[in-house]
Amino acid sequence: MKKHILFSVIFLHIFNLGISQNEKSAAVAAGAIGAIGAIASYANSIKQYEESLELMVTEHILTERNDVNKFILKNLSLSKTVARDDQSNSNYIPFGLSVYKEIGVGPRELVLLNLSKGWVNQNGVDYSKVSVHYFTREDVFKLLLSYINLAAPIHISGEGFEIPIVKPKLKKKDVEADFSKVQKSNGVVFYVSNSTYYLADLVFTRKGLDYKRNYSESLMNFRRFDDDFYSVANFNEEFKVVYNENSLGLFNIDNGELTKINRSMLNTILKFFTIN
Repeated sequence: MKKHILFSVIFLHIFNLGISQNEKSAAVAAGAIGAIGAIASYANSIKQYEESLELMVTEHILTERNDVNKFILKNLSLSKTVARDDQSNSNYIPFGLSVYKEIGVGPRELVLLNLSKGWVNQNGVDYSKVSVHYFTREDVFKLLLSYINLAAPIHISGEGFEIPIVKPKLKKKDVEADFSKVQKSNGVVFYVSNSTYYLADLVFTRKGLDYKRNYSESLMNFRRFDDDFYSVANFNEEFKVVYNENSLGLFNIDNGELTKINRSMLNTILKFFTIN
């Protein structure tokens, strides 16, 4: 998309100058070559950032985690998380940490690399604006459950990280005995299924939650608020969870920055904890 915009600007500039057709052709060719060169150079810088940031996480594990002696570190989705046209803003980059024990594969952890505003400048990466945060599997599921409760139409206990189906009304195919009726203080009624689905088997969608193996109907539709509405919950001493514009946001209490996490990233993180 950026390439198309850049080429369009080149064309408009040339036509506004009122130059000859031959001059136009030469200018367009030169502009195209310059644009391609700039894009290639930018792609190389992205690759350099990826390698530098992954090395930083590796060094942090080696320095701070004496309990980890054998491990695999996987960059889960940098390209989906860091906006290439706005790299100076805050972002989270998720890394999957698989720890190996003597008897085989041990626990998995999520390592969130927090890139604070201004983390990259004309001199490269400013590592004073980069921090590392560790989340166990249980931490991740608690975080997602907190997000779900901010977005869900009713409170979900989520015991054992089990999530029910929530509907505003039943359909003809639904068996009423399979649902419990929940009435909110404002009189609105919701139907909650007696059966539940494990959080790891769910997927976040534009509307809310779906069961991975059945996309015919949403498991739960999230509430829709005005874009200026924020719903907030304390998570731990480091973070607050924020629901805004149908998205999960993490507010870093230490640096005072709120960063959204897209659905693709959430699903990638869930997948990391469920694959063999």
